[in-house]
Amino acid sequence: MHTAILYNDKGKSLGKKYYSYRKVSVLPNTVDINGSEYYKLALGDDYNEAYIKASNISVL
Repeated sequence: MHTAILYNDKGKSLGKKYYSYRKVSVLPNTVDINGSEYYKLALGDDYNEAYIKASNISVL
């Protein structure tokens, strides 16, 4: 994984980053947002509705 930006459910940046080599917990299935695949973060309070581009953490 490389540094990744967090997005909302419309594909807009939340202005927060996940840095390289940090553990990230995501839900198992990807979500299509504006033609790109994202994973929804599985962490609660701070990132309740945050998504990360699937290409940042896996090869689809």
